[in-house]
Amino acid sequence: MKKIIALLIMIAVGTGVYAQSEGVSKFFAKYATDESFTTATISSKMFSLITNMDVETPEDKELVDAISKLKGLKVLGKENTSDARSLYKEAYALVATKDYEELMSVRDKDKDMKF
Repeated sequence: MKKIIALLIMIAVGTGVYAQSEGVSKFFAKYATDESFTTATISSKMFSLITNMDVETPEDKELVDAISKLKGLKVLGKENTSDARSLYKEAYALVATKDYEELMSVRDKDKDMKF
């Protein structure tokens, strides 16, 4: 399992689902300060900047409307790790029984990422 990127992407989608995302938030907090992980956090304020853009096509309008509903995004990743499978299982256990929906999946050679 060389060069595996342990995807651990969790989306905090607002206070309405806070109880569901509590375990995910704890997982993120557990590893966010670990220097072997890369973290990125996008606040609702950043998404609101995007929604203020002028759009020309109906497709762009749909995209802006979808973005306007996001309350935040947190990304946690780790590259070239020997414990990728256990990290994946730990994260997946938090979302497998919840009402989360897979938004995107990327698989390339030895990398498998899910959003």
